Amino acid sequence: MTTSDTTRAAGLRRPVTLVCVYNDGRVLEDCLLTSVRAAQAEAPETEVIAVDNRRGEFASAGAALNHGARRARHDVVVFVHQDVYLHSLVDLERAAGLLLRGDVDVAGAAGITSTGRLAGRIRDRVILAGDPALEPVDVDSLDEVLFAVARSTVLEEPLAEDADLAWHAYAVEYGLRIGRLGGRVAAVDVALTHNSLTTNLARLDVAHASVGARYPERVPVRTTCGVVGGGRRVTLPGPLDGQRWRYRWIKDSLTTSSWHRLHGRRGAVLADVRETVDALLACSPDDTPVAVLNVAGEQDRRPTWTHGGEVALRRRDRAITVGVVGATEVLARVDARPDRSFVVTNVDLELARTLCDDSAGPAFAGFSQGSGAWCVLGPLAVGGAQAFTGPRHRPVDLRLRVPTLVGASGRSA
Repeated sequence: MTTSDTTRAAGLRRPVTLVCVYNDGRVLEDCLLTSVRAAQAEAPETEVIAVDNRRGEFASAGAALNHGARRARHDVVVFVHQDVYLHSLVDLERAAGLLLRGDVDVAGAAGITSTGRLAGRIRDRVILAGDPALEPVDVDSLDEVLFAVARSTVLEEPLAEDADLAWHAYAVEYGLRIGRLGGRVAAVDVALTHNSLTTNLARLDVAHASVGARYPERVPVRTTCGVVGGGRRVTLPGPLDGQRWRYRWIKDSLTTSSWHRLHGRRGAVLADVRETVDALLACSPDDTPVAVLNVAGEQDRRPTWTHGGEVALRRRDRAITVGVVGATEVLARVDARPDRSFVVTNVDLELARTLCDDSAGPAFAGFSQGSGAWCVLGPLAVGGAQAFTGPRHRPVDLRLRVPTLVGASGRSA
């Protein structure tokens, strides 16, 4: 064990109350509740308070979560989204120990540091994101996906219930408020998958403006959803405002074109796999679960991530499994199941090229600055290629025919 691992293993563990406001009972069941039941044996005292907002009884996340916190029986309350799958309740109990010991005052699974770095290792839909935080990492803001507070603190300083915050930036505001009072706000590793199916940006600008007005001494504040107090978005005239995507398209094209010139054969589709995974899964030739493999080092292959194997999830009506493997293992996993479809993420372009070249079946690679390189291997690659035929998915270099399916020989299939 490293010093950090030893410190965490020896740290105080305390049971927690999970508080979640939900508007979709199926998502709650498929993600949060299923994960708690799967790990309940390791933390049997874990309490879940699910606040039903399917009829819109609560006008803001703060109001709903405060309601749940008042009902909590444990000393630490963990506010969490309905679409989160928790891979370790022990991680949560260790975070609770840090709070009750006074090491931190608000602890979250993911946050943005003063340098703009994402601290806290989580799975964002189908990729591993963020730098590990085995010990607390001070952050400017925390993401709302999961954050923990001592119950006594949240009863004395409840979450904001204002209509201008509603469903956005309430963790950002809370962290700034606790920081103003002299508290410490930090990210700490809590292994989870945020199995987000939608992106809600409605009134996000209103929430950010409200936070900026309350804490003018702290702006600009970096968050996972943009910068608070970073200036107004510049509107371009006429149809030019709808062409902003081309800036990212050109940057991604430069990266993949360089790869093409160095290695030949083919380029990669341009797409953020987090944003396009559902369109990709819809092309699956059958109902067999698609295996999502995140390639990572030893630190990310802790048992807390996988419970010793793949975890089953659902995205809309499609079944997937998620797991973490090493770079040397991934091809063996794929070769062992030629009948199965794989989406492999957290690879660099070189490894993506190697996986596509060495695959016994059809394959193609993808890339974006946001999600990095990824590839699709197996039966899904045949139909899945059709999900990326639009102009945004083709590199600027028209010589790259995207996608090209490649067999074991490296020749077009």
